[in-house]
Amino acid sequence: MTHGLTTFLLKPPGLTGGALFAHMVAFRARHSAQERPSTFLAVEMTEEQAAILAPTIQDLSVQAILKDAGGAGATKKLAQRKLNNTGAITNHCGLQNHPERVKKLLAALELTASLAEISALAKATKAQGKCKADTELMDLAPASLVKLNSEKVNGDVTKLSKKEICAVSFRFFGCMYKEANPKPVLVLGLQGLIGAQPAVLPAAALAAAAAAPAAAAAPAAEGSDNDEEDEDW
Repeated sequence: MTHGLTTFLLKPPGLTGGALFAHMVAFRARHSAQERPSTFLAVEMTEEQAAILAPTIQDLSVQAILKDAGGAGATKKLAQRKLNNTGAITNHCGLQNHPERVKKLLAALELTASLAEISALAKATKAQGKCKADTELMDLAPASLVKLNSEKVNGDVTKLSKKEICAVSFRFFGCMYKEANPKPVLVLGLQGLIGAQPAVLPAAALAAAAAAPAAAAAPAAEGSDNDEEDEDW
């Protein structure tokens, strides 16, 4: 996890001599909250030494980032982190400068984008299928109402099919029942809607009966216009 990130390493591979000493001094400034050695060590430290070893503003900024990423001292806040389905830590900001790590992050981002595209496509397909199913129920409802009011059925909901019950419930009562439910459940549901709102279906039947002559008159009127045009011709 910290491979290649020298800020996290006490002794990075390949560092020796003065470069290693400078790194360890910076490491102490960035990881330790104490500016002076512990009194239990009995080590003297002059004011000049303290000024030289005091952390800079940059060191304090790095220290705050390190504490947020891994906790103070040797603690690791792994229990507070969550991995997504690509194996990356979510809700976390950090700086990555190792080529292999950057490569893995880019691969994870590409996979995430692909999964998001697949999810959006599946959601759109599902929404389109639901819209088509709702339209079919709306179109089926008038014929189902006529069947329900016919002499053969005489208002007996049990003689309607499951799809017809769903269509009547959806169009006239605004209540969506799933066709996958057992028929007794659908029958009880529609009977409950009819009992709670007994005026809905008679009003819908009257509206359909009033609209039928107007719908039949429209094609007849178009036909008469065509006849007049034929006579003029």
